[in-house]
Amino acid sequence: MHPHHCIPVAQRVDRALRMIVHQGKYGHVSQLSRESNISRQSLSMLKSRGQEAMERVFRPKQEATERMTQIERAILILLTEGHASREGIQICLEDLLGIHVSTGKISSILHEAGKRAQEWLGQHVPQGRRDLAIDEQYSNKRAEAYLNIVDAQTSFVYASSPKVGSGWRKLESHADADER
Repeated sequence: MHPHHCIPVAQRVDRALRMIVHQGKYGHVSQLSRESNISRQSLSMLKSRGQEAMERVFRPKQEATERMTQIERAILILLTEGHASREGIQICLEDLLGIHVSTGKISSILHEAGKRAQEWLGQHVPQGRRDLAIDEQYSNKRAEAYLNIVDAQTSFVYASSPKVGSGWRKLESHADADER
């Protein structure tokens, strides 16, 4: 079986179109797989990539943006609520929504969401004097612990740091940084 990146573009387009046109026809995928010497999984990926390409061309920009927002939201929900890996997210999106999203794209979406969350948190740091709770949490692995510094009234997490060696690494609070 050939990896799909070794197949000429014209053949990839042809196989994707044949998969889309004959979608649901019993035995078509197996037959095309034998004829083309391409795995059924690769054919399925070509089909989903072909569908995505057609949607990008024919779908209005606003609809495409709304669709991408829904996909991003689905990725974030699968990560936070389902505790899914990038590969698990990819499989869920293919099985449930019929769309292929690369693990690189998933990582990019997660990275951007993390940056937005950090920016939001930076803008919502409680002001003034605060009562802090300092808590050491142990994990289920021996000698692994986290030190958490939390606002006692709002539960805002100022810092969470893993134990390094036999001690804690120096933590710099937002208040210390603001005073400089």
